[in-house]
Amino acid sequence: MSSETRRADMKASILLVGGVVLLAMTGLGMDGNWPKVARVVTAFLTYVVVLFAVRGARDGGEDVPFRDFAVAGGSCGLVSGLVREEVQTAVVAAGILAGSLLLGGLHWLVLRSWRRLHSMAIR
Repeated sequence: MSSETRRADMKASILLVGGVVLLAMTGLGMDGNWPKVARVVTAFLTYVVVLFAVRGARDGGEDVPFRDFAVAGGSCGLVSGLVREEVQTAVVAAGILAGSLLLGGLHWLVLRSWRRLHSMAIR
């Protein structure tokens, strides 16, 4: 797979994650939960910026390493925990762990399977 294809897949997957975040923000906004909207937006933007910063150091020609997504997910969890009204160490630690393993891990798995899933859907 070419590095250009990998970059396109990464951008498409970020747009997909962004769509899910947009749906969540819409629901939170309709409930008037503006502090949580701000926290979700800040955490998502942190995820994207860190992921592209870490991935930008590479040309995209090699396999996508899990650590890049874990670092981005952990950063997202850290920011989400720190921008709360009341910062609690346990909540921040849980956010870092959950962000690394759940958000970063799921995104990594989907991106690794992206082409195979796409070809199966076309059949």
